[in-house]
Amino acid sequence: MKYIIFIIGLLFAIPISAQKLNKDYSFLPQENGILYFIFPQKGFSSTDNTAKKGLEYDLTYFTANDSILFSYTYINKELCKTETISFLSADGQTLYKGKAEMLFVQPKKATWIHRATVKIPYSLFVSFYAMQQPYNICLHTSRKEIPYTLKDRKWKKQTYLVSRIFDTIKYNQK
Repeated sequence: MKYIIFIIGLLFAIPISAQKLNKDYSFLPQENGILYFIFPQKGFSSTDNTAKKGLEYDLTYFTANDSILFSYTYINKELCKTETISFLSADGQTLYKGKAEMLFVQPKKATWIHRATVKIPYSLFVSFYAMQQPYNICLHTSRKEIPYTLKDRKWKKQTYLVSRIFDTIKYNQK
């Protein structure tokens, strides 16, 4: 009887410990390639006193292109559209800086919801997830700079997840 309970316990433990990637991304075959979408990732927070909640991002990659779309949402007490966005290493070195395209700005109670996107070379962005420490983000607006950081624990989870999806993309290329 003890063995049956032990085996049943193992059967339930195995699926819990393995991470299923299919709930974290989707793909759609197209005529010229495959379109991948990595669902929203959370965890970036800011020390800026006007920033509310954290920065949330999602990724879109079409295999026929050499760039990935990094789309992000942030909430701020002030209206502050992103002009450019910088990706920085843990020691402050600029890894990439690009012009942001604002998708929309929308009021919500006493705050503003901002949604923007930036194109990043795909191979460069993949290299961000090979780093041991998390990259940081700095939003450059006409008013100020808004820094966002990610805690190490959250970084490890995201790195594992996103790297596995990038591996899947690589192994499915023709």
